[in-house]
Amino acid sequence: MAVEKRVRSDGSTIYLGEYKAADGRRIRFKACQVAAGATKREHKAAMDKARVAASERRVAVENGTAPPGAGLTFKRLVADFLKLYRGRKPGGLRTDYYTRRLAPALEAFGDRDVLTITPEDVAAYRDARLRKGASDSTVRKDVTAVATVFRWALRQRKVADNPARAELVDRPSEPRPDPRPLTDDQMAALLAECPPYLRRIVRWCVHSGMDRAEVLTLGWGAVDEARGVVHAPRSKTGVDRMVYLNDDLRAVLAECKKLRRVSGPDQVFLGPAGQPVTTNQANLSLRRAYHRAKLDSHAPFKRLRHSFGTGLAERGGGAFDVAGMLGHVGTEMAAHYVKIADQRKRDLAESLSRPRLATDGATSDSERGQGGGANR
Repeated sequence: MAVEKRVRSDGSTIYLGEYKAADGRRIRFKACQVAAGATKREHKAAMDKARVAASERRVAVENGTAPPGAGLTFKRLVADFLKLYRGRKPGGLRTDYYTRRLAPALEAFGDRDVLTITPEDVAAYRDARLRKGASDSTVRKDVTAVATVFRWALRQRKVADNPARAELVDRPSEPRPDPRPLTDDQMAALLAECPPYLRRIVRWCVHSGMDRAEVLTLGWGAVDEARGVVHAPRSKTGVDRMVYLNDDLRAVLAECKKLRRVSGPDQVFLGPAGQPVTTNQANLSLRRAYHRAKLDSHAPFKRLRHSFGTGLAERGGGAFDVAGMLGHVGTEMAAHYVKIADQRKRDLAESLSRPRLATDGATSDSERGQGGGANR
């Protein structure tokens, strides 16, 4: 069996074994590696090991006892994945997404036998991507895509292991984006740009802390006005919680009761045609409202939820209280809202030591975005 020797940029040497797969393709695989500065004896031992490994592969293929993945290149595996994979989300395969995410991995591992790809190789691929200037978020998604391919291949019994799984290869950390809670003036500007059906949804989100999925699927059966509560199960964490009705939430419910239902489930929030509001409809409409109000439209529904959490903290709510009302399992994220509220109080205290600005009662655009919590 042929053995190929390759010297890497770090001075180490890898020995590649070669054999023929059952379909006649010639497969090269990484048999062993020696460090830079290795002796001639170590190199000879590595070459012998590569020859033995290649011979064992050849015999296994001939006897039909080759392990899953033997003779399967990463390029071929990815091609099968893109052809057959069905994701968990509605619509099935996300071909464009994975084609883009797996392109760098195909350059790194394309003709490699999948059995020869190790967690160390995936970690080296991750580090190389970071050195080339790819962001932590991008590299995290790229490595996760590789892990998805191997996880799928495991279910299909095409491979025996997943060398990219999170327990073996650390992902770059993805910083949590700033919640950017809305101020009173920003909330007023946003509401002014919302059509009536969306205005009800926005008011409900910012007064209840419920997320988009919870609000759009809320049915009248979960509303108990007599007790003043709404049952809100959290799909992400599995933690159920009660949303307590205030005057604003009761006013929204009163408006929703007057709407004429055309069809669909018994949901609280209806669109202009009298049908339940869809996710796409709500997302598009809310983003347009943010744009018209000249506000950042990134994660529009999350921003409403963050405004609720920060508003609670500004009114004296502790991390435990905020976590409970938002449906969080722990208090880590809730502590973030408390921190934002504390910083606003510090900024307000600092402002007392600065000269008071003369004003004729008008408020500039820059001043309007500086103070206050969400209009609740």
